[in-house]
Amino acid sequence: MTQTHPLLETKLGIIRNWDEWLKLWNETPYLELRHSLLHFGFDVPYPEDNTSQRILFYLSIADGWNDISFEPKQHHLSYPRNPPHLLKGALPRKAFEVLCLRWFKPVKEFNEEKYKYSWVCDEQVLLAVLAFFYGIDPSHYKRDEKRLKNLTHGDSDKHSVLARTYLVNFIIWAWRLLRHEADEKLVERLASHRPAFVEVLDALGRLDVFTGPGRCGLDDASRAKLEELALGQEHYFPLEQKERRPKTLEEAVYVGSLAAQLLLLHRVTRVEHVRLKEIRDLETEQRSADRRLQELKKV
Repeated sequence: MTQTHPLLETKLGIIRNWDEWLKLWNETPYLELRHSLLHFGFDVPYPEDNTSQRILFYLSIADGWNDISFEPKQHHLSYPRNPPHLLKGALPRKAFEVLCLRWFKPVKEFNEEKYKYSWVCDEQVLLAVLAFFYGIDPSHYKRDEKRLKNLTHGDSDKHSVLARTYLVNFIIWAWRLLRHEADEKLVERLASHRPAFVEVLDALGRLDVFTGPGRCGLDDASRAKLEELALGQEHYFPLEQKERRPKTLEEAVYVGSLAAQLLLLHRVTRVEHVRLKEIRDLETEQRSADRRLQELKKV
């Protein structure tokens, strides 16, 4: 006797667009169904001219994903009165994982990179991304240890690794874009966020993007932010056996401030550039004078 497959007995439909997806999200009170919706939310067709709204939605849900004291009422999510501990952050964690796998992911080619990062240049999305990661949680600040919001330390969480890599690559891309971008409004908008970019890189321990070959150049606002980071935070001075703010960049270097090290390195580099350029110019003038002298002697 042939038995009909259960799936063939039911008429199945598909979620045709983001509006339908959002309607299902808003109507279901069940955690498991919302968890499932988040899983394939990036596969639902979305208007090409308005993709930023999906990113903003996922960022809002993912906020607080790694907070072990996560309180549902603060995030407007509907959970049982006393949910199991592992379910408290189930939806924010799922949203973060999907963001990392579908958005905060490496790119292989320039064209893909341009497409991938260009929508972050939407001011609303850019501010949302910075707000999602930007800021140090005081409860996780201990001397020189800093933790950006919604990121874990080390490589134990592969999704955080993807997000950190994405952040660094995006900032480098945005910084270098200013050199040849024709859109003046975009140039000004990205430039205005450079101090925030510097602070994010400092917290990620990636100020090295400003050193070595192909480094990103520092402007006045970026240098001011670095000085603020170097001198505005308390550090432990072992000889004094106390914490205080450094009084000079040299003191900040003594207690291990990478921001101070970068500033002093930048100053030395600029001074050496001027010195070597002057030597080169004088040598060029000298060679020119020698040639002129030889010409005159031939007369």
